[in-house]
Amino acid sequence: MQGVSTVDVSDSELHVLASEQLLPVPEVLPFEFQVLEIALEVVCSFLDKNVADLERDAYPALDELARNVSTKNLEHVRSLKSSLTHMLAHVQKVRDEIEHLLNDNGDMAHLYLTIKRIQNQQSEAVSSDAFSNSIAINPPQLRQLVSNRSRSLSSHFFDDHNVEDLEMLLEAYFMQLDGIRNKILLVREYIGDTEDYVNIQLDSQQNGTHSTSIDIDHSIVCYKY
Repeated sequence: MQGVSTVDVSDSELHVLASEQLLPVPEVLPFEFQVLEIALEVVCSFLDKNVADLERDAYPALDELARNVSTKNLEHVRSLKSSLTHMLAHVQKVRDEIEHLLNDNGDMAHLYLTIKRIQNQQSEAVSSDAFSNSIAINPPQLRQLVSNRSRSLSSHFFDDHNVEDLEMLLEAYFMQLDGIRNKILLVREYIGDTEDYVNIQLDSQQNGTHSTSIDIDHSIVCYKY
């Protein structure tokens, strides 16, 4: 009975064999990043619209409070402050998550799901080619072949591309979120300035009332004598 011949495969031969099985890497934005871009666009548009609505409501309400300090106006501004705080927390959370990814190339690399799928296909192609050529590779050698090829593909891709596509995508939306955050901070600053102005006005009125009361008392005392 004629058995299948066994050939010892060296490390260099394993590398050559794997190199022959390269599959094309797509140049377009991977599907998972297209989905990510749509999600970020929806989130940023939603937050930007809410901030615009808040600005339209906040500035006139604050100006009205500065002109007329009343319970109704104070309650309105208090409600605006609560909405602003919640909105800032939402924007900050999304912004922090994007910043975390931008600061870690390893985390960004894990998001390249299409590349991982291609690497798996290439590894399977290497194994299939080895057996089709009647090369009986011992299990340890086969595992080494697949492992070496996976490392080679991963190193080749990330050395050449350096996750630039994802980095550029995230940076664009990070800047957009930063702009939304700055709008919220400006409204919060305006609220703080208005509160300071109202407090000064109230203090002034109280001091004026107290001064008038003293003058009246002084006049009464002088009149008696």
